[in-house]
Amino acid sequence: MNLAQPLRWREAVASDRALLLQWTCTTPGRRRYDAALKARTHPREWEWKVQSEIRSLEPPLRGARHLLVGEDAEGIAAVALYEDVDPEAGDYYIGAVAVAARRRRRSEGGSTLGPEALELVLQTIAGDARPRGVTTAIVSVRIDARNGASKRLCSEAGFVYLDVDAWGFERWAYGFDPHERVSSSTGDGEGRPEPTFKT
Repeated sequence: MNLAQPLRWREAVASDRALLLQWTCTTPGRRRYDAALKARTHPREWEWKVQSEIRSLEPPLRGARHLLVGEDAEGIAAVALYEDVDPEAGDYYIGAVAVAARRRRRSEGGSTLGPEALELVLQTIAGDARPRGVTTAIVSVRIDARNGASKRLCSEAGFVYLDVDAWGFERWAYGFDPHERVSSSTGDGEGRPEPTFKT
């Protein structure tokens, strides 16, 4: 695998459905029966739940939800799912940022794909918020308390921990001025970043 090859980012389309049904972001790729618990379990349940949600999506998504996919030569290498909760007020929610299991090992450049996917979502949100006159965009996420990787990713991107919600998920948020978060690339002329990153 050529690690210098950039990912090509775009909104998911109908032809991605078959790839998403097989998409794997955790190992093992499915739950296993635990005789002691008498239930199907996964060692990283939070990863399995994200994988299940991504597999259940049927792009193109309609309305306020958006699914961005990052492709390499082997297919979909990373995904980002976000929602315009109240774009006029600058309120957004990121439902998932996930990297394919085959790209998660540091030796395969996986350590950079999560931050790049998150940055793409933030730049895309900024591009949406600027023409609306939003001066502060607020982006929220919910993270399983056991998910150290997502907490590190969000913390390093400037998100702050708020509290635990009624379902036991940690709530994190990030506020920024969309006019100050401009892609260093040329963009697409519509205020959205050029969706290509090096891995």
